[in-house]
Amino acid sequence: MSKVEFGFTLGVANPLYPPEKQIENWAEMVRVGQQLGFGLISTPQHWLAHPVKWFQPIPLLSRLAAEADRIKLATGILQLPLYNPVDLAEQVATLDAMSKGRFILGVGLGYREQLFEAVGARKADRVGRFTEAIEIMRRLWSGDEVTFHGKHFRVTKGRISMTPLQKPHPPIWMAAQSEPAVRRAGELGFAWYIPPQGDFNDVTRLWNIYKDALDKAGHPLPAVPLIRYTCIAKDKKAAVEYARAYMQDTYALYRPWGLEEKSTVRIHRTFEEEMQRALIGSPEECAEEINKYVKAFGVTHVILGIGRPNFRHEDALETLRLIAERLMPNVGR
Repeated sequence: MSKVEFGFTLGVANPLYPPEKQIENWAEMVRVGQQLGFGLISTPQHWLAHPVKWFQPIPLLSRLAAEADRIKLATGILQLPLYNPVDLAEQVATLDAMSKGRFILGVGLGYREQLFEAVGARKADRVGRFTEAIEIMRRLWSGDEVTFHGKHFRVTKGRISMTPLQKPHPPIWMAAQSEPAVRRAGELGFAWYIPPQGDFNDVTRLWNIYKDALDKAGHPLPAVPLIRYTCIAKDKKAAVEYARAYMQDTYALYRPWGLEEKSTVRIHRTFEEEMQRALIGSPEECAEEINKYVKAFGVTHVILGIGRPNFRHEDALETLRLIAERLMPNVGR
């Protein structure tokens, strides 16, 4: 097994900290994370998410880019159909320059009717908006003049003033948890950003579909990033107690938003079932679970969801150290 790069997620704010203090805390986590050997940070995107406080990924990553000179910056994920592709193409080019070529664009389809309504779109059009947006952005990033008249977006003789530092553009990681979505990721040649909602059997089934589509389209295998919700403690008992208080509240957020659809993996599960897909245990036990995915799918990046609304900053730093000292050395052996 080859070396695996580790990252962690940011974006869920602790209500005990004012926003400016939360930013300072995350800046310290980035600096400490790089010193400990982490190679990536990832930020999710949620709108209209009251009462949970989410920081928006593009400005947050722009602020944190200056805190470390090696850590990669990933959106995990942007719901692409909600965005104007010209605006996003320009923002990506800017952030890639600010980070000196360390940006990764993580994208997905989105799922909340409320958000599509807010941008004047229909959820039923999300696949068409996604594919048109990808085509427009790729063509703009080439630096050529672009004319594109689609069903959802129109650009006439447009050319952006600055192309991304990475050529032809930053890596694109596509989150997907249904058969049509993973097939689309393979056909486009994107990395499948394996989301935390599926267990090992779900990932195995979808991986076969993704890899088949990738091969048929003639694309080489790109990065294989895996994200997992994580509750790590010094021993299994402490981790389970910690997870029981946190996991159920986390998934309760997604239930009214409609994340689970007929075509997706099953999202809402009992805590006992949750134990089969999240990383809950000692660092050594979690490393053993990660190695299953590394061996089966050649996972190249593991992004750990360690944040939660009630997580004290001191606990977050201690968790990073625990992962670096006892989990990371046992992965990829």
